[in-house]
Amino acid sequence: MSCEVCIGQNCHDGVVETLSESFPKARMPHKCYECRRVIVPGEAYHRFTGVWEGESQRYDTCWQCQEIRAVFSCGEGWIWGQLWEDMEEMAFPKLTTATECFQELSPAAKQFVLDKWQKWKGLR
Repeated sequence: MSCEVCIGQNCHDGVVETLSESFPKARMPHKCYECRRVIVPGEAYHRFTGVWEGESQRYDTCWQCQEIRAVFSCGEGWIWGQLWEDMEEMAFPKLTTATECFQELSPAAKQFVLDKWQKWKGLR
């Protein structure tokens, strides 16, 4: 998919070997690697474990950040932990509620983006 406010990086800093990728429900609190909020027990989230240059790393991402990253990255790569920095730099200046990517989000993800966008604009 393509939209006028794509985020993402052409990331070729190393080849990642995926060890596992899943969408479990949390049994204990986890912290979202993107927005840093607590993923509470019972909440679904994205868990990715991979190996970069021989080093294993795990990333837990809340459902909203995972969805937003998937929609707004438009098939490009991304750097873990930079979702909101990329949104502020690449998407927020041109974002409207009529933007194609925004329209593709679930209601919960739309509200999450709106809250962050309004805070970025100084409206909250």
